[in-house]
Amino acid sequence: MDRDTALRRIQKCLNLSKSSEPHEAARALAQAQKLMEQFEIDHPELLAAGVSEGMAKSRATKVPPEYETRLANAVADSFGCNVLFARGLAMCNVDGVYRFMGVGAAGEVASYTFSVLARKLLAARTEYTKTALARYRKNKVAAADQFCDGWVRAVARAVPAALGDDSRDASLAAYMARTYPDLGQMKPRRRELANADKALDHRVAGFLEGKKAKVAPGVGGAGQSQLALGG
Repeated sequence: MDRDTALRRIQKCLNLSKSSEPHEAARALAQAQKLMEQFEIDHPELLAAGVSEGMAKSRATKVPPEYETRLANAVADSFGCNVLFARGLAMCNVDGVYRFMGVGAAGEVASYTFSVLARKLLAARTEYTKTALARYRKNKVAAADQFCDGWVRAVARAVPAALGDDSRDASLAAYMARTYPDLGQMKPRRRELANADKALDHRVAGFLEGKKAKVAPGVGGAGQSQLALGG
């Protein structure tokens, strides 16, 4: 038996130790303790073992736009995940990625959800640039960014945050401490428009368009909160 198999078996035994049948619960707990001693597995490692990651591409290589990081955080919050941005390599044409860390399948589902929403956002941005910004000779990118900011704010408002869960939070904390002990800080990129009224107009247009994304709470396996995507 290798270490990963032992971790899975310990988790299974710990689940069985919650059985209402006293003898079964005692046997399961004793087996879990025996395996932990045999493989020298401590409690933080056991907690971290329940966490997995999902990845989703960013449009940025080194520094993502603020509206994109806000979208990633909103999705992560909805699934009870942690999220970080990992830089890519411009010289190798490798995009940056968002890593969603969650208990069970939450990380994978969160990364998929972010990818779907990011595609919807890009389509909305492209259409807005072709129509509302067609006559812009300068500041077109900044104006489009303001539109995206409004779009993401609308979607984030519709996304329900996951309920608090001490066990989940402990697992994520243990995983982050073991896997990413030296994380740095990053300031996302934000393009501003000098004309505050124009900037507000673009954000409002984005907000109204974002409301059409039809993001609603749903229910997944084992009662896990998910998002229903439409529009």
